[in-house]
Amino acid sequence: MNTIDVQKEFIKILESKIPKKTKLADFISDTLRIEKESAYRRLRGEVQFTFKEVVLVVRQMNLSLDEIILYAFPESKVKNVLELPALHSDVAGVNEEACDYLIDNAITFLRTLSQQPFSEFGLAVSGVPFPLFLNYSHLSRFYIMKHLHQMSNQMAYIPFEKISESKRQIEEREEFYLLYRQVRNTFYIWDKKIIPLLVQDIQYFHSIRLIKDAEIKELKTNILLFLNDLEQLAIDGKFRETGNKFDLFISGLDIDTTYAYMWSEKAYVALFTAFIFFATASQEENLVNKIIRWVRNMKRCSTLI
Repeated sequence: MNTIDVQKEFIKILESKIPKKTKLADFISDTLRIEKESAYRRLRGEVQFTFKEVVLVVRQMNLSLDEIILYAFPESKVKNVLELPALHSDVAGVNEEACDYLIDNAITFLRTLSQQPFSEFGLAVSGVPFPLFLNYSHLSRFYIMKHLHQMSNQMAYIPFEKISESKRQIEEREEFYLLYRQVRNTFYIWDKKIIPLLVQDIQYFHSIRLIKDAEIKELKTNILLFLNDLEQLAIDGKFRETGNKFDLFISGLDIDTTYAYMWSEKAYVALFTAFIFFATASQEENLVNKIIRWVRNMKRCSTLI
């Protein structure tokens, strides 16, 4: 994509944050210390923003350059990916169009992976992994609330009872749930502190009155169901929906962050989870091979359940 396209995407993102043209022009004028007409010329595309101006605007609006790069260079081999489908912009931190783009990319990749004669999904996880809690509504809602609490610009935090999923979110969550189980060989290396930290998080939100006593009981029931199902999955050694192989390891070492890879002969990617529902993804072959080696080697200091 050429430079004009990048400028257009930058302006589109600005307009999504400040839809009213006059207010946006005022903001650009004040931030860059230029005449208002000069601001309008930039918004009309007659004059391009310099890189320094982009940085000043991004910093002032608390934006991320990743959003601009995501739109302008979709072919980039290193990019952010959205794991949880259909999160609205206040939760996800990106606009709805970006969410749709990321979701479509993730679904396309998983479908490509599932069609290969052999595919592998390996994870060394420091928290409850997204593909495993997809089918548990209370856990999903809890992690949405936690993400909101940490990432939202809103001053008033949203309590657990106000967190809900749309029909579209539920349908896409179910689609992801099945697609992850289409991978031929999956293994998780589980950090022993995952559940204690989850309990600690729930206790924190209860202490600041975002989770009620009755909701604590509901979450506990959901977590116990999740753990029972995980135990049965480890015993079976396969996903009941597809018959594809599944192994669960308990790590003897601390896992500082979630590292993962998906691999087949025709498609591969390395993943570094961030902000609960996001990951940084790379298809750079050398990095993918390093992550594969690191995650597989973690089995040597782990116990197969």
